[in-house]
Amino acid sequence: MDYTRWPSVIAGILVYVMEIFVLFPSQICSDPHIVSALAVVGPVLGGLSSLATLPSVMFRGLADPLTFQTAITTGIAPLCIHQVTKLTVPAQPSALALCSDPTCLNIVPIRRPEGILKIWIEESLSEMTGSSRILNLMKTDISSREVLAIDLFQMEPKYPRLMSYLFTKSNVAYGLSMLDKFQKSSTIVSLSQSMSMRCITEESRRFKEKLVQSILMTNKQGLNILDYLTPCTMDGASRLRAATWGCHLHGVTMPFIAEQFKLRLAMSDEEISLSIIFRPDTTLPPRGWMNRGKRPLYIGPCTFVKINRGAITGLLEGKIGKMAEDLISTCDCIRLRGKVGEHLAELLTILLDEKGVTVPELPVVIGGTLTHRLPTVSDDRAGLAGSLNVISTHIGFTTDYMTDFAKSQKDFTIHFQGAFIHGLNLLSSQLHYGALPLQTYYLTLSCDNCTQEIQEDHFAR
Repeated sequence: MDYTRWPSVIAGILVYVMEIFVLFPSQICSDPHIVSALAVVGPVLGGLSSLATLPSVMFRGLADPLTFQTAITTGIAPLCIHQVTKLTVPAQPSALALCSDPTCLNIVPIRRPEGILKIWIEESLSEMTGSSRILNLMKTDISSREVLAIDLFQMEPKYPRLMSYLFTKSNVAYGLSMLDKFQKSSTIVSLSQSMSMRCITEESRRFKEKLVQSILMTNKQGLNILDYLTPCTMDGASRLRAATWGCHLHGVTMPFIAEQFKLRLAMSDEEISLSIIFRPDTTLPPRGWMNRGKRPLYIGPCTFVKINRGAITGLLEGKIGKMAEDLISTCDCIRLRGKVGEHLAELLTILLDEKGVTVPELPVVIGGTLTHRLPTVSDDRAGLAGSLNVISTHIGFTTDYMTDFAKSQKDFTIHFQGAFIHGLNLLSSQLHYGALPLQTYYLTLSCDNCTQEIQEDHFAR
């Protein structure tokens, strides 16, 4: 059973760096600073998929991968970060990309192979199959998906989490999910395997050359990543999003939990009101994390819009019915915020009509700031999977003294379940170095700019 994440992290990064030395030319591998930058700059900044940027290694749930990404660049030579990170902003904003991942930047993904792989599969199908039904299915016009994304992008002010949530609850997205399942089936796999190996080799070589060229060429992009690597990553991430999208995005940028909270041993009376208090049940000896304590294992709750269940009846069974229920709850939550713009109101009506349902007269939502509670694909992280955090069974923690935040009727940019697990991970790491004394530990808010009140959602359009 795995009790710590560090061996996995270190081994994974070592294997990743070894792959860089095997695949890339000496111009890149001869500079250890460039190699380090390649291992740190991940897809959110247009880089390669790196183990160093996987939030599931240390955190369960990551409110904003961009602040995490900019935080881990600390310690890497700025010139190397600038050389590796080339932020190319397209001429037009990609509404579909924002609806697919509300935390993404509006940049050209020059180092992502997904586009090439999709072309390979489509070409393989057209060459190897004689079924007109399969060809028509694969060539289904996806303009409706793009039109819906553009309509959602017209929302003012722009709430990408809401855009993404409404997009995933549409019939368009449901149909595309069925198509994706077909594309991943054994039929498609066998067709792709029947492609000419020569073609695959040539295309792979071209992609590798393009990849190497993108790393070695001089960075002449107008957007300089170094301008956004500020001491407060939340401030830098917010400005970087605005710079790439050309407008301010609401309800997306969240602080990196390890920057927002620091673990301390002593606090003043005023600072206690800013702290989550941890206290072990007993002094934990070295290797004390091997045995379970008396407390239940903490894995954190899920945060959603607060809903009065049972108020909706007569919905269809299955996934469509669940999507309709979620849509009704979201529509009620939006309407509770006051006036809804004509454009958004019409779009919500269309999304409900296509499922054959209407909004009940009595609202079913009873609370919760909308965009702070909507789950998205980017939040889907299983951080505790394969790593049993036994230390949580030995330690109690409370937010009873954080009256301005935990006991408030308002919402703030605090991911409490992430903060709880972050504190437990810090204490777990300390226990790996030796004993954990029986004393009080304070996980304290340390960045004033990171912790802000989340304003009520209002929709003018």
